[in-house]
Amino acid sequence: MRFSLPAFAAIVLLFVVVKNVKAQSDLPRIEVGVHYTFIDFKRSNQCASCAEIRNGFGGRVTYNFNRNVAAEAILNFFPGDVFKIVVPPSSFPKPRLQGLFGLKAGIHKERFGVFGAVRPGFMRFTPVTDCRTSDFSSCRDVLKNEFTINVGGVAEAYLSRHAMVRFDIGDSYIRYPDTRFLEADLGPPGPIVGVFTKRGFNTHNLQISIGAGFRF
Repeated sequence: MRFSLPAFAAIVLLFVVVKNVKAQSDLPRIEVGVHYTFIDFKRSNQCASCAEIRNGFGGRVTYNFNRNVAAEAILNFFPGDVFKIVVPPSSFPKPRLQGLFGLKAGIHKERFGVFGAVRPGFMRFTPVTDCRTSDFSSCRDVLKNEFTINVGGVAEAYLSRHAMVRFDIGDSYIRYPDTRFLEADLGPPGPIVGVFTKRGFNTHNLQISIGAGFRF
């Protein structure tokens, strides 16, 4: 029987396809994980000293479409001042809860993976004084949700088929709108009360997470 070149090429192609399908089927589709996270939180884009490290913890769920692309949802909690009563309430918010939802894409090998990630979401802050009118009768303390987007990189090490560790580093961009707040001067010649506007601004905040996960 003669063995033609086209037949040989077809067999090789079939072998490659079957191997690729098997590799994809061996990849766990779902990942769940927990992690420690911190953000170098900037309270102003014009004040280098107006920054502080905010520590938190969180969890994530990841769905692997294939070895190179995945969708994930991340929720981080920053407990710092949540249980404190701030008097007077601050016009500078502090992060309280962060939700990120997006994609990661990159290289997935047998024992490690390196990815880029883009994850928009929200940042919920501790109570901020917000005044809606020119007097102080409508001033109230509100929890604010602001838009954020985290862009960065992910490194993963696969200890076994099911166990993994993970390191995230990225920039969490936050956009703040205008905020009106109350300011009082009780010195002579007497109490002076006014409502002032803090102009909106945006900040870039370094955020790093370290954690472990389970794949199934």
